[in-house]
Amino acid sequence: MPDERIAISAFNEAPPDEALALLAPACASPSWQRVLVASRPFRSPAELGATSDGVLTALGWSDVQQALADPAATVAAVAGTEEAVAYEARFGVPFLIDPTGRTAEEIRATLAQRLAQDDETERRTVRRELAAVVRVRLAKSFA
Repeated sequence: MPDERIAISAFNEAPPDEALALLAPACASPSWQRVLVASRPFRSPAELGATSDGVLTALGWSDVQQALADPAATVAAVAGTEEAVAYEARFGVPFLIDPTGRTAEEIRATLAQRLAQDDETERRTVRRELAAVVRVRLAKSFA
């Protein structure tokens, strides 16, 4: 199967509108997309990922909410559960976790733990998990 990832050089050279479209599948936040496009060129996909982490950490909460409005942000292991509904009602965003290497049981246990966190701690956790999810998406998209 051929590598369908986009060369980082092609991303660097793409017109801004095309570059924004290339980033959209990784994260639905227009603010995140604009900052990354303005930050080009990147020497490597790893540099793109590291810059992404920093941008996601600095995003305003409304930008994070916008990123999580994407249906792809939901976690299948807990989607629709009573706990996931309670989480979204409490924090205003769907529960997000990087599922890499985690079992469904571990994800459900983490959801229960995170429901007990205060708002500010959970917002930091959400940003960290969003950064991890986006980093994986970028690694799958760019070479």
